[in-house]
Formats: sequence, C-alpha cells, structure tokens
Amino acid sequence: MGEENDYWKERLNSMVALAPVTRLTNSKSTFFQLVAGLSNLLRTVMYKIGVYSLFGPNTKVATKYACELAESLCFLVEGQIITQDPSLDDGVRF
Repeated sequence: MGEENDYWKERLNSMVALAPVTRLTNSKSTFFQLVAGLSNLLRTVMYKIGVYSLFGPNTKVATKYACELAESLCFLVEGQIITQDPSLDDGVRF
C-alpha cells in the first residue's frame, strides 16, 4: 500500500494484519458458502481425526501429488476458491 500511494508512504512504516480479509459467509463462491455453512461440523470432524491445520508444512507436497493424479479436479476446485474476476486476483502470487 505504501509503495503505491504517497499519502501512506509518508505515514506508514509497518502494518500487521491479524484478521481474515473476508468472511466466508459474504463470499460469492459456492464452495466457500458451503464451507461456511458446514464450518462447525467440519471443524469437529477435522479435530477428531487429528487435523488442526489445512495449510501446514505438508500442504504444498500434498497438493502437488493430488493435482498430478486428478488435474481436472484441481482446476475445478481452483475455480471455486478464487474469484471469477481476474482483475481482483494477484497474478504475482499465483
């Protein structure tokens, strides 16, 4: 933000973001709406099977192998997770 806007560049030297950038219940994604509605159930099930983080250190490896096995499924999930408006996506992060 500071790199793109002189107003903030002069006033801001660091930022710490501690909250989610969005609420799942406000998402237009069908996938996220489903997850939001089932969040308590999903949390309970995940804890019972010993999964406490979906984005832990093994996520990159697991995703790589899963997408090699079912590439079309990965594209389907990706289309549900990210926005359908490419102008809102950060191409550098992808």
